[in-house]
Amino acid sequence: MSDWSDLLHSDEIAASEGETYLFETESLIVEFVRIEETIRNLNDYFVICDRAIGQEIDLLKKLSGAGGVPESVDPNSEEGWLLKESKWAIDEIQIPELEWTRRVLESGSRLMMLASCCEHLLCWLVEQHCDKAATRPKQLPQESRVEALWRVLHERCRGPQQIPSRAAKAIDEMRKIRNEFTHGEWDKLEQRLGQQKFSSYFDAIREAFDLLESHLAGTIDTGD
Repeated sequence: MSDWSDLLHSDEIAASEGETYLFETESLIVEFVRIEETIRNLNDYFVICDRAIGQEIDLLKKLSGAGGVPESVDPNSEEGWLLKESKWAIDEIQIPELEWTRRVLESGSRLMMLASCCEHLLCWLVEQHCDKAATRPKQLPQESRVEALWRVLHERCRGPQQIPSRAAKAIDEMRKIRNEFTHGEWDKLEQRLGQQKFSSYFDAIREAFDLLESHLAGTIDTGD
């Protein structure tokens, strides 16, 4: 079953003083500070949204548990019938639909947002270090836009040559998720979403931006 329970709000991560799956800049150069803040804010948004849905599901379960027809009500009366129908609707329609929405629609859309965020940040880095025209590179055969932007950073800005394998795999998975989501292939999507923890996507992206920072930090004019 796919859920976002392995994600923590950034405040909770900081309070735990443990390792984080989020990118944290080492250089404190403004470009990478912005990248850190953007990814952190997206993570926190996902956590807030998922917990809100979870609270709604818990509320419905409590309503269902308190439902049924009390002894003081004739089960064959109109009131008794309405109470039974209300409990049935919660158990058979509202809770399953909300759980499916959380498990498939919300999870898929959030990973598409994460993929778009990564592409946007790479595009922004290219624009900062090269020029706006370079943000629309001609893609080689079988090359994604993310890979093309990474190649530009390598060729023109002394960035790393290869995307880390974990990040490349995560980006490819998010591309497949986007395609399955777009075409309404819900069974395939649900199966794919349940294959790994969601924090692993953030952790793979962290590894990619760690590598970029280590290569690009020395080439950036900080104004000092």
